[in-house]
Amino acid sequence: MIRELLAFEPKSPRTDLAGGIEHLLKTTLKKSIVFILSDLITPTFDKPLRALARKHEVILIHISDPIERALPDIPALSISDLETGQVTRLTKKDAQELAARTAKASENAASTCRRAGIDYVPLDTATDYLPAIIALFQKRISRR
Repeated sequence: MIRELLAFEPKSPRTDLAGGIEHLLKTTLKKSIVFILSDLITPTFDKPLRALARKHEVILIHISDPIERALPDIPALSISDLETGQVTRLTKKDAQELAARTAKASENAASTCRRAGIDYVPLDTATDYLPAIIALFQKRISRR
């Protein structure tokens, strides 16, 4: 499985989480535990995610960086989209709006997961991931 992940060559530079989930729904017939690791910077995927949760156990691990929630307090900042290579210059106001959108998207993802019965694990690149993963499995064990 790890070899397949490492050797995978994407057909598009853009993330399409909804498309990936829909493909999984079509190809995975046996009930499975599905781990989704994503920064969730992707078009809407709520509907396929809920469909996936009806057929499988789903654990969504949302990886974020603190800088997405609080960009540096400088007059302007240039950021690069790693998928498209596009460089965008952000003003202070743009940075504040981006941070607000990011926070709202995280809240929406957590809410969607709660409603669908999906385990949602927010991970931060600036902190140790192990306590969050241990807490997830302890919570899952206590539910059984």
